[in-house]
Parts: sequence; structure tokens; C-alpha cells
Amino acid sequence: MRVLPFAVAALVGTGVAAAGVPDSTRASLTVETPRRRALVIVDSSMKGYTPLTIDTLVAGMHEVRLLALPVTRWAEGPVFDTVSLRQGEHRTLEYALPPTFRLSSAPSGATAWKGATRLGVTPLTLPMKSVLPGDSLLLRENGFEEAMVTVPDTLHNDLMVPLRRLWAPEALSEPMEVAKNGEQTSIHLLGPIAGAVIAGTISAFCKIHADDVNNQYLATGDGTLLREVRRYDLLSAITLVVAETGMALLAYFLLNP
Repeated sequence: MRVLPFAVAALVGTGVAAAGVPDSTRASLTVETPRRRALVIVDSSMKGYTPLTIDTLVAGMHEVRLLALPVTRWAEGPVFDTVSLRQGEHRTLEYALPPTFRLSSAPSGATAWKGATRLGVTPLTLPMKSVLPGDSLLLRENGFEEAMVTVPDTLHNDLMVPLRRLWAPEALSEPMEVAKNGEQTSIHLLGPIAGAVIAGTISAFCKIHADDVNNQYLATGDGTLLREVRRYDLLSAITLVVAETGMALLAYFLLNP
């Protein structure tokens, strides 16, 4: 008969837990990231976005990982930490994730300048203390026109800059003459050139986007992102073939005037 009180106590405890009363055998954790939001992963399980309180943790050691938003910023490494919690303990963790600015270009590899200061090569992520909204930046890449851009004042401060290819003056100064056999050789060159440039730009943009989505998949483990990665990789491959075909036609017309 002594079993009955213990059974009643167990049932009462279960009812209290089901009613939403905090379980004293558990531990809780609050994660805060002032000025920025981040994805919180505890023990390889995604818990949500900061500010976040987790009250279902068991006592013991836990691994905390933070991914600053947006998680597609592969250049920003995650923040790792470990925390030991006792039964019934509540702990608040605060992490400083300074706002950043990400600058990309298509194609990548352009040198970014702020005045006479070299910031780096695209794609690059800069702390907002080195650049401010409204600042003018200059992008330089061999074979392309210089591009002047302004740092945006947006939530994530991300900027993608397409670069325009720089043509040789002698190529642009040639008049479109009609050959004696009636063929417009200059016009024949415009099609392959335009096709190769457009296709190459699209291919580079799709590849950059596919890499970003793939890094987001690696960071979050969301399997639905793989389909988007494959789709953009396929589109990048197709446009790359088109660009190579245009270059082959251009070489043919140049060698066979």
C-alpha cells in the first residue's frame, strides 16, 4: 500500500509538467546578441533566433554555436562556446556580433578601395567600423570598367556589383564595313561577343549564388536547400557552355575573316 503515495506523486508531477510549470530538474539558457540577430544551435540542434530563451535543457555541459544572420555569409565564421548548467539553473549569455558589410562582385576577384585605402578582394566582409552607410567604394579589376558604389543602409548591408567588361579602343573604333563578298564581318562579331559576355556574367552570378546557398545548407543542415544548389549549378553550367560557344565562334570569325 505504500506504493500508492509514490504513484500519486508521480502522476501529480506529470500533470504539473504538462501544465507548463517549470521542471526543477531541468536548466534554462537565454542567448542574446545585441545589435544583430543570430541562429542559435545547441548540441547540433537548431533552437531559434536571438534573443532566445531555452528552458528544456538537461543539466550538464552543452555546446552553443551562433551563426550571424544572414547565414549565407560564409566569410563570417560561427561563434562557438560551451556552458555547464546545473539542475534548476538559469544562465544568460550575451555575445557581441558587430554589424558587418559584405561586398561581392560578378566576376569576383575585384580589388575594393575606400579612397587610398585598399580594403581587400571581393567577396569580402568588412566590419561596419571600417565602412559606414553612404561611403563611396571603388572596385577595380583588370579587363573591366571601374565601378563606384555606395555602402547601403539596409538590414544586412549586402551588396553585389556586376562589372562591365572593358573593350579595347581599337576594337571599338573599327567601322562596320561591308565586305566585297557582301558579308558584314563586324556585325558577325557582335553576336558571339554579346552572347559570351552575357552568358559568362549569368554563369558567374549563378555560381556565386549556388555557393552561398550551399554554405547555408552546410551551416543549417536544411536538406531543402540542396535542390536550389543543384538548380543554380545546372544553370551556371549551361550558361558557361553558351559563353564558351560564343568565344569559339568569335575565334572562328577572327581567324576566318
